[in-house]
Amino acid sequence: MAGPARTDPKRFAGLYGAIGWTLGNDPPYEVSVRKYLSLNPGVCDPDRIAGAKKAKAFLLEDLESDSNAVQEGERYRIDRDDGTQYISLTAINKSFAGSAKPEELRQTLWLATHQGHIVAKVTKKKPKTSTARDFADWYLGMDCTGFAAAFLGFSSPRSIGSYDQNPSQRRQAIKDVQPCDVLITKSDDGVYRHIAIVVSKTPQPPDAMAVFTAEATGEQMDGGWMQGVVGNKKRVLKLESAGIFVSAAKPGTEFYFYPMP
Repeated sequence: MAGPARTDPKRFAGLYGAIGWTLGNDPPYEVSVRKYLSLNPGVCDPDRIAGAKKAKAFLLEDLESDSNAVQEGERYRIDRDDGTQYISLTAINKSFAGSAKPEELRQTLWLATHQGHIVAKVTKKKPKTSTARDFADWYLGMDCTGFAAAFLGFSSPRSIGSYDQNPSQRRQAIKDVQPCDVLITKSDDGVYRHIAIVVSKTPQPPDAMAVFTAEATGEQMDGGWMQGVVGNKKRVLKLESAGIFVSAAKPGTEFYFYPMP
């Protein structure tokens, strides 16, 4: 996935909208995992963090007691009548930390279904279960550093500031900005705030451009919250000085563009 996906950030964001798996004779499952999730309580609803930790704990607890599950290093092999599945501990950890690749989320969702936490239909006889849609909405999600790392093929998220270690390599002008560039933001108090991947740009002469990005965000927008993975978010930026862009509407935050690592 990392190879072709790295050429199309919008398509990569779309993969989070259609994660599918099968289990036994159940109809195929498919859900969107687009909600925002970060383990940082400063930027994420504490209830979402608590829910993610709770779900991770009960999946791991059930794994330890599953007679069909055999641990093989950093993964589990689960043998069933309908086939064998491999579930990595990394996939589970990242799924509940806002940093999983689509395939890692698929593993986690399959595991929750295998364990009976996800069912095709919730009934009174199964009061502690949920539909796949509810499980994904309640417990799973992505944050900006996790999405960027997943797209760029890194094994784990990196701090936003780590992408800005060499300002001389920033894109210096509007003409230099390219698809798949990394966009990072820094507020006027010097704190790195956000990271996204450029999908495309449209110059708006004489000194501005509309930039479209793929990203995961909990940013508050007009009319409500834009939460989670989006594939075509628009910003209108203008060049303030070489390598430094600002919002054409609300100056203050600085925007930097770097070639994809």
